[in-house]
Amino acid sequence: MRHYGYGYRDQSARKALGRLALLLLLLALFVAAAFGIQRMQGLSADGIIGPLTWQALYDVFLGIAETTGLGVAYPGTPLRSGSRGDNVLLIQDYLNTIARAYPLPLITADGIFGPATENAVRAFQRLFGLTEDGIVGPRTWERIVAVRLLLR
Repeated sequence: MRHYGYGYRDQSARKALGRLALLLLLLALFVAAAFGIQRMQGLSADGIIGPLTWQALYDVFLGIAETTGLGVAYPGTPLRSGSRGDNVLLIQDYLNTIARAYPLPLITADGIFGPATENAVRAFQRLFGLTEDGIVGPRTWERIVAVRLLLR
């Protein structure tokens, strides 16, 4: 009589099904979170992460990071002369905080990446041994956030 136990193929299939089940669970949680943030922010609750929902998620994340002292993740797009928005405002605020302890120029925190912000970024990069290009890419972002967190 032959024994039909769980062989290699059966275990492999079970692992694959287990991973698929976990992926589906995570997807369901993600969609539920999308609906929740959309309702909370007064957006159309469709479960799709479009630009407005993504911005709402990022704003909530920034609020959590700010109140808990966590670092703020790089937004994915370099900030440079001409950039505008909340990320520029955040970096300007962080640079001004850092300027209280290090020789950096104070700048107006207005959300517009102009010549004064570029000069402050260059001064920061020079001071901390980064490539001095006046652009807030991933390395400069991470260093600004890290130094600012140390000064809290």
